[in-house]
Amino acid sequence: HDQMTNVRPTTAISASIPNGYRAVTIRTNATSSVEGWATAGSKVDIYWQAEIAGKPGLTAIVQNAKVLSAERMVTAGTPQNAPVPSTVTLLVTAADAQKIALAQTTGSLVLSLRGDSDGGKPDNAQTSITTDDLLGRSRNREPSMPASKGTVVIGGEKWLVGENGELIPWTRRSQPGQESGE
Repeated sequence: HDQMTNVRPTTAISASIPNGYRAVTIRTNATSSVEGWATAGSKVDIYWQAEIAGKPGLTAIVQNAKVLSAERMVTAGTPQNAPVPSTVTLLVTAADAQKIALAQTTGSLVLSLRGDSDGGKPDNAQTSITTDDLLGRSRNREPSMPASKGTVVIGGEKWLVGENGELIPWTRRSQPGQESGE
């Protein structure tokens, strides 16, 4: 007797995907997969390496994603001499799946392995950094000046021309590390 059922057969992966979540696969290498330690059951943060404001940068796009499989291995742990996986499948929300799909087309992805006891709460680290941050420069730390239409030099002194045509002494502009009027 053949038996019929309304239950669709599942795979080791599809059976573990809750409603509202998706399994997404990303290409990895030794660096992006944390030397292959991102295995089934691990939790990872996903970073997108791309250009930010015209500079090389890194942005956290997903935090605390579960690794479902690495190179199709769905069991936790990695044999001692196992090759580094070329793909990793992650369990993420449907919205995060879209972020990952888009990020893969415009940059590269890197995984950051979380500890087993990490509760998954977002950390206080910046979500985006650029090379300016590595060098200790803030991206938007231009000297702040009053709204102006430009500058003029009168009698050898530099002045800002305010939006209403008023003249503002150049020395009144604020500069990091300097007091006004110096």
